[in-house]
Amino acid sequence: MHVSLRLKGRLPVFSHLKQLRISFCLLMLGATVCVQAAVVRGTVTDRLGAAVRGARVNLVQHGKVVSTIQSGADGSYELLSAATGRFVVSAIGMGFGMSLSPEFYSGSLDVVNQNLVLKPANVAEDITVTATGVPTPQAQLTGTLDVVHGDDLTTRVGIVDDLRLMPGVNVVQTGQIGGVTSLFVRGGPSTANKVMFDGMPANDLGGIFDFGTVSTTGLERVEVARGPVTVISGADAGASALNFETPRGVTAKPVLNYSGDGGNFHSVRNEVTLGGTRNKLDYFLGYSRFDIANGVPLDKYHDGTAVANLGYTMGAVQARFTLRYSVSAT
Repeated sequence: MHVSLRLKGRLPVFSHLKQLRISFCLLMLGATVCVQAAVVRGTVTDRLGAAVRGARVNLVQHGKVVSTIQSGADGSYELLSAATGRFVVSAIGMGFGMSLSPEFYSGSLDVVNQNLVLKPANVAEDITVTATGVPTPQAQLTGTLDVVHGDDLTTRVGIVDDLRLMPGVNVVQTGQIGGVTSLFVRGGPSTANKVMFDGMPANDLGGIFDFGTVSTTGLERVEVARGPVTVISGADAGASALNFETPRGVTAKPVLNYSGDGGNFHSVRNEVTLGGTRNKLDYFLGYSRFDIANGVPLDKYHDGTAVANLGYTMGAVQARFTLRYSVSAT
């Protein structure tokens, strides 16, 4: 009887210990899941920089929403997801149109910052980089800036014709296609333009740059800044600052594109591009060749352009390699 009573007295203790152990295991499991969750955070603002409260922010993967939240009073948000891979953040608020972030990769232990700028509904707004060094809505700039998008360049051989249409810009070309082409902005000399490809300077010594040999292959957009905003690009941007951006691969599967055309003066152009993503890697490769006889005897011209843009994401850090190699002759 005595022994039986002692055993009965200990059973509740063993039961409590078992419950504590189960609770501890569940707690650790939950902590493990939280630690292994990908974190995406940032702020939602309008084009003037004011915080947007109550905006619906979604984390999208392969066209499906995997996490959603509303922005706080200061416009901040934080999304968690146990999934890994490539994502896009979308945001929409009352009176604003939808804004999408660039596609990015996030692992189970990564913390990614993605700030979004909402634009008024039915109003287009460009996000620029050249004039400020960081992505900035065009409404916040203090100077004049023009943007040429890649869709407008698909039917072009070079960028000279689009530069001619910009206000305050005078393009002088020697001879026909392939001739030396100089740019004069707001009366400044042709050596006062800072030319960059993906943010890297490309001028020759003395500020000289020949725009006649720049092919539209591998160009996603062209930003031309004029006025005081160019000072951030350095002292050599006395008249303007131009930035040519290379596309990045965004599709989960490789996409191969080929285009070819021909015209008068025995002109022929062929172009092939390949782009896509693979886990943390995104890639874009392209090559084109353009030949023309021109309208003057013995004035044949050809240009071959090779482009590469490779990016690799390492947590909050991204390594990127860009290459643009052009060979032309007259």
